[in-house]
Amino acid sequence: PDADETQRASAPVTAVRNLSVALLLCARFFPDPRTEVIILAWGFWMMLLPGLATWRVGRRRTSID
Repeated sequence: PDADETQRASAPVTAVRNLSVALLLCARFFPDPRTEVIILAWGFWMMLLPGLATWRVGRRRTSID
């Protein structure tokens, strides 16, 4: 695989790991459950928006080529 493919594959993995660390720290230091909800909502958008953007760019590249 080339460097571009490796970078695209590692981006979601890094995002999930960062989300996991945020939830771990939240569970340890912030007792309010609303904090976890905020982190999970942010994680949802952190995964969804880049996925939609790359899907759209991929469709545009396919139609141009």
